[in-house]
Amino acid sequence: VQAKHHHHHHHHSKNPTSNNMSTEVTLSTILSNPSRPCFLFGVTPPRKGTSAGKCREICAKFVARSRTLATDGFIVYDIQDESTRNSGPRPFAFRELMDPSWYASLFRAESGKDCLVYKCCPTSDSVEHFEAWLDQSVSLHGHCAYNLVGAASSLPVGETHPGPSVEEAASLLHRSNEDSSASKPSVHFGCVAIAERHLAKNREHENMVRKIGWGAEWFVSQGIFDTEATIALLNDYGALCKARGIVPKKVLLTFVPCGRTKTMDFIRWLGMNVPADVEARIFSASSSSSTTTAAAAAT
Repeated sequence: VQAKHHHHHHHHSKNPTSNNMSTEVTLSTILSNPSRPCFLFGVTPPRKGTSAGKCREICAKFVARSRTLATDGFIVYDIQDESTRNSGPRPFAFRELMDPSWYASLFRAESGKDCLVYKCCPTSDSVEHFEAWLDQSVSLHGHCAYNLVGAASSLPVGETHPGPSVEEAASLLHRSNEDSSASKPSVHFGCVAIAERHLAKNREHENMVRKIGWGAEWFVSQGIFDTEATIALLNDYGALCKARGIVPKKVLLTFVPCGRTKTMDFIRWLGMNVPADVEARIFSASSSSSTTTAAAAAT
């Protein structure tokens, strides 16, 4: 498993006006190649109502800071209100954010690198809205790599989400590829792998293999603080792939910096398991940034 953070791909063609995708190593190619390491920075879009100019400014600052490390691109998250999954009070009020596909287009323009665009499928207004979103994302913004995410939690009995399930969205992506003209690049997708869910139900490796059957070409983990859960999931996933004669798809591991206890409360609220000793190490080290860096490197 080769991954440090998040993923995307190099977009440095010799001729920037060329549409010949075959000469480029696209992000989806990197993501779908298990033998090639991949490094991405993840960002959340600014809140809705932020001016386009301000968004470009935020993006430019992030890209400038990111240049200190070689990356294959960026992940742009699609954050939904998760209050239905967790009865605890949310540490930060939920605010709707800008569309991840639009925000990712700013990163392509600013950095010359591609983005892995997250999309929460079931919260789309309808299946048709999802299809229109995908068409615009591919045709207008040129994004070819997506991470399809389900709803944060199941709804009460009898209620359904308005948008497509991940499985339905996957088939819509396949259909989009079949219908696409030569000028439109083919789209690829991955899914999330949640070690915490594996800890609770011991079925996440089966979920991953099922999603490979839907066409998922890679996986991205939730933020990792509890290494044991992730190790157990990867071992079970590897064993199941071997038993079924499947080549395992790449798993990107996500690491989330955290400098404040309130941020840590939010990380826990989102469902990441943070062992007490890990939290103690992070905050006892935060008085000295060099120790924090060393601790992060050691983990």
